[in-house]
Amino acid sequence: MSACASCLKHPNIIPVNLFIEDLAHGCVYVEFPLYDKDMEEWLKDKPSHPDVHASAHDILRAIEHMHRAKVVHCDIRPKNILMKQRVGVAAADGATGRWQATLADFDVSLNSGARATIWQTRTEGPRGFDGMLTMAPELRAPFFQGCTPASDMFSFGGLLYVALYPQISPAMVKTSGNGDIEVGAHENDVDVAPLVRSLLQKDSKDRPSASEA
Repeated sequence: MSACASCLKHPNIIPVNLFIEDLAHGCVYVEFPLYDKDMEEWLKDKPSHPDVHASAHDILRAIEHMHRAKVVHCDIRPKNILMKQRVGVAAADGATGRWQATLADFDVSLNSGARATIWQTRTEGPRGFDGMLTMAPELRAPFFQGCTPASDMFSFGGLLYVALYPQISPAMVKTSGNGDIEVGAHENDVDVAPLVRSLLQKDSKDRPSASEA
């Protein structure tokens, strides 16, 4: 729902330039800023580890702000992260990456804690984009639960996995005996593997929140 995006003001969440509701025709028109590319395309250019790290931190800051506002995105993946080069060395908000990563596509997002609770009990509730690294286990068969902040954090873990382990195809993802996704050591960052591993845990109660991450 674009209305969710319009209520969130953060440098790493896509701003809504214009929002018009046409009641007569049952249509909504939304205007967004123009970006260079999405993260899926950006990763194909093999950006440096510092740039990937900084961009992932941008998204984590956006998720933290979003969850504090009781909004659940439900579809966090590289295709829904928009990228553009920063003007100057550092941004006004203190971020230092050469690229600014912006969380976008709030089409299936949930607004307000009360509404999220309702969706959690309904099998037809938003569940995001199906995939081992994009959709939390509790959202897939046989559970079919609705999205929660914890399922968003699983998807963010999947985004980190794809971005920081480019040599491992999502099709090569392996799970351990208890169903957790296996995450090996990272060649450039000793802190990344434990974080990604904790985010991709099968049990949603064990995943860190955005603030903890």
